[in-house]
Amino acid sequence: MSVDALRYAFAATSQRHLPLEVVTSWDPALLATYRLEGTVAVEVLAAAGNRHLGTALAAVASGREKYPDVTVHVRVGTDAPAEALFERSDGAALTVVGSRG
Repeated sequence: MSVDALRYAFAATSQRHLPLEVVTSWDPALLATYRLEGTVAVEVLAAAGNRHLGTALAAVASGREKYPDVTVHVRVGTDAPAEALFERSDGAALTVVGSRG
Protein backbone atom coordinates (compact mmCIF):
# COMPACT_ATOMS: atom_id res chain seq x y z
CA MET A 1 0.00 0.00 0.00
CA SER A 2 1.43 3.36 -1.01
CA VAL A 3 2.29 5.47 2.03
CA ASP A 4 2.64 8.62 -0.11
CA ALA A 5 -0.80 8.11 -1.66
CA LEU A 6 -2.34 7.61 1.78
CA ARG A 7 -0.70 10.76 3.14
CA TYR A 8 -2.07 12.75 0.24
CA ALA A 9 -5.53 11.19 0.59
CA PHE A 10 -5.68 11.95 4.32
CA ALA A 11 -4.64 15.57 3.78
CA ALA A 12 -7.10 16.03 0.91
CA THR A 13 -10.07 14.53 2.76
CA SER A 14 -9.26 16.48 5.92
CA GLN A 15 -9.14 19.72 3.94
CA ARG A 16 -12.46 18.89 2.27
CA HIS A 17 -14.11 17.59 5.48
CA LEU A 18 -14.96 14.30 3.79
CA PRO A 19 -14.64 10.67 4.86
CA LEU A 20 -11.84 8.57 3.41
CA GLU A 21 -12.40 5.15 1.91
CA VAL A 22 -9.22 3.11 1.60
CA VAL A 23 -9.60 0.27 -0.88
CA THR A 24 -7.18 -2.57 -1.40
CA SER A 25 -7.92 -5.61 -3.46
CA TRP A 26 -6.30 -8.84 -4.42
CA ASP A 27 -7.27 -11.55 -6.83
CA PRO A 28 -7.61 -14.99 -5.19
CA ALA A 29 -7.15 -16.55 -8.61
CA LEU A 30 -3.45 -15.85 -8.10
CA LEU A 31 -3.45 -18.68 -5.55
CA ALA A 32 -4.83 -21.12 -8.11
CA THR A 33 -1.31 -22.02 -9.19
CA TYR A 34 -0.86 -23.78 -5.84
CA ARG A 35 -3.77 -26.16 -6.50
CA LEU A 36 -5.09 -25.99 -2.96
CA GLU A 37 -8.10 -28.09 -2.15
CA GLY A 38 -10.93 -28.19 0.35
CA THR A 39 -10.42 -26.83 3.83
CA VAL A 40 -6.83 -25.83 3.16
CA ALA A 41 -7.95 -23.57 0.31
CA VAL A 42 -10.55 -21.87 2.52
CA GLU A 43 -8.01 -21.35 5.31
CA VAL A 44 -5.38 -19.98 2.93
CA LEU A 45 -7.88 -17.58 1.37
CA ALA A 46 -9.00 -16.38 4.82
CA ALA A 47 -5.40 -15.91 5.94
CA ALA A 48 -4.55 -13.96 2.79
CA GLY A 49 -7.61 -11.73 3.28
CA ASN A 50 -6.65 -11.12 6.91
CA ARG A 51 -3.10 -10.26 5.88
CA HIS A 52 -4.36 -7.69 3.37
CA LEU A 53 -6.69 -6.19 5.98
CA GLY A 54 -3.88 -6.04 8.55
CA THR A 55 -1.58 -4.34 6.07
CA ALA A 56 -4.25 -1.76 5.20
CA LEU A 57 -5.06 -1.03 8.86
CA ALA A 58 -1.37 -0.62 9.70
CA ALA A 59 -0.92 1.71 6.74
CA VAL A 60 -3.76 4.02 7.78
CA ALA A 61 -2.77 4.10 11.48
CA SER A 62 -0.35 7.03 11.17
CA GLY A 63 -2.85 8.97 9.06
CA ARG A 64 -5.48 8.51 11.74
CA GLU A 65 -3.07 9.94 14.30
CA LYS A 66 -2.22 12.98 12.20
CA TYR A 67 -5.78 13.56 10.95
CA PRO A 68 -8.14 12.47 13.74
CA ASP A 69 -10.93 14.47 12.09
CA VAL A 70 -11.03 12.11 9.10
CA THR A 71 -13.46 9.20 9.23
CA VAL A 72 -11.77 6.22 7.59
CA HIS A 73 -13.38 3.14 6.07
CA VAL A 74 -11.05 0.32 5.02
CA ARG A 75 -12.28 -2.11 2.38
CA VAL A 76 -10.47 -5.26 1.29
CA GLY A 77 -11.80 -6.81 -1.88
CA THR A 78 -11.18 -10.01 -3.75
CA ASP A 79 -11.64 -8.60 -7.21
CA ALA A 80 -8.98 -7.73 -9.70
CA PRO A 81 -7.54 -4.45 -8.37
CA ALA A 82 -8.60 -2.44 -11.45
CA GLU A 83 -12.18 -3.70 -11.07
CA ALA A 84 -12.28 -2.77 -7.39
CA LEU A 85 -10.93 0.69 -8.14
CA PHE A 86 -13.48 1.23 -10.88
CA GLU A 87 -16.41 0.11 -8.71
CA ARG A 88 -15.40 1.91 -5.50
CA SER A 89 -14.44 5.21 -7.16
CA ASP A 90 -17.85 5.72 -8.74
CA GLY A 91 -19.26 8.89 -7.20
CA ALA A 92 -16.08 9.70 -5.26
CA ALA A 93 -15.12 13.35 -4.84
CA LEU A 94 -11.48 12.39 -5.35
CA THR A 95 -9.67 9.16 -6.26
CA VAL A 96 -6.06 8.72 -5.23
CA VAL A 97 -4.23 5.75 -6.69
CA GLY A 98 -1.01 4.40 -5.26
CA SER A 99 1.34 1.53 -5.83
CA ARG A 100 2.11 -1.31 -3.46
CA GLY A 101 4.96 0.49 -1.76
